[in-house]
Amino acid sequence: MTYYESITEVWFNPMNTMTLIKDLDGDELPFINAKIGGNLIDFEDRVDSETSFSNWKLNTARGQIGEGTISKNQNITMMWETGTGAIQEVESMMCDFNNTNCYQAKSLPVIFEISENIGYTTGGQNITVKGFGFDAGKVNAVIDGKNCTVTATSRYEFDCTLQPKETESDLSHPYVGQNGATRYFTNSTEHRNGGWLRIQNAHTYNNTQMLSLDLSAERNIGDKISSFYKNWFVPPETGRYRFYMSCDQQCRMWIAECPNTITPLTRLLTLNTWTETRAFFSTAYSNDNKKVSDWIHLTKGEPYYMETTYVEYNGGDHMSTGVEFEQTAIVNHHQTMKEIQELKISTDQTKEQTTIDVKNPDDASFKLLFKSPKTSKFVQSGTIKCKSTEAEFKAGVKAYYWKELRSDIKITR
Repeated sequence: MTYYESITEVWFNPMNTMTLIKDLDGDELPFINAKIGGNLIDFEDRVDSETSFSNWKLNTARGQIGEGTISKNQNITMMWETGTGAIQEVESMMCDFNNTNCYQAKSLPVIFEISENIGYTTGGQNITVKGFGFDAGKVNAVIDGKNCTVTATSRYEFDCTLQPKETESDLSHPYVGQNGATRYFTNSTEHRNGGWLRIQNAHTYNNTQMLSLDLSAERNIGDKISSFYKNWFVPPETGRYRFYMSCDQQCRMWIAECPNTITPLTRLLTLNTWTETRAFFSTAYSNDNKKVSDWIHLTKGEPYYMETTYVEYNGGDHMSTGVEFEQTAIVNHHQTMKEIQELKISTDQTKEQTTIDVKNPDDASFKLLFKSPKTSKFVQSGTIKCKSTEAEFKAGVKAYYWKELRSDIKITR
């Protein structure tokens, strides 16, 4: 999920592409662009010509979302110097709890500023809300449980009028805010001691506050950093849940014992050593480090307060979380641990051989006509001498094999 000016990560595996891209200018990247819903992602100041990507491995590139269309489902595209990247739909698709709403990317409106944070029980006060994406459809506003009648809208702001309220706001209990988590990010280069951050103190350091649309951290953004998250988890159904976490270097997760309160907190997970990214089910790490929580019972629709802390010292860095619901009666819902299967398929590569017999060769030349297996269209080769060498013959046909089949060839006489 994205919103205007949010930072997103594009995950990709270049396969063998990096070896095919040569002689880039100093300001060029191996990929030309990446788009969400046809709108460019801005990689300036985050990816440059010196950024390296590895073949046959998952890589990430961080970029900023600009002004785009608000949509529940947008496609993702990536253009490389060698052509358009293939999108693996199984891996790029996200779905809700019961798999009824699936999407590659979702663009949401965002609020940056509200003109007033104090009102009156008599109502009538005009509120201006600034942000982006308020022209994508009908805007409904609710403030402290009461409708705020929308009087004007534009792409960047809307106005609404507060309605009367019988009683004053109750500030003795916490309120559940907008979707996402509040993240407090710390870079220790700005820390007064300039040293290692301690996970037990991560919530006390000087930080930058931001909105995170999921409970995770970017990969490989630096050393000596920490993030402290606050969020509410609202169960879609009543039943038993358990949570998952992986990180590099240390991370913790807590949840409130009761809904609609922030204390007392129960620690769900503790991880004191690094793991691979999203390695929730790997057994390669010490049993002293807990990546899967015990089952806990949660009630549908009730907000449960959560805190998550993550600290990185040096080397690679990442943090990701997940949740599993035990209820088997819910139609379409995957049972995470019960459905774990691993199927490994290795290709048996058999090289295709084609024999071309030129009888009584002379000094003339010819061209071949190939039928593309992808488009069923005919593609003509270059000019080939009847008495051509292996190199000359390859020069005449290699364009077809590379363009249509992405394959190299070997010619023998």
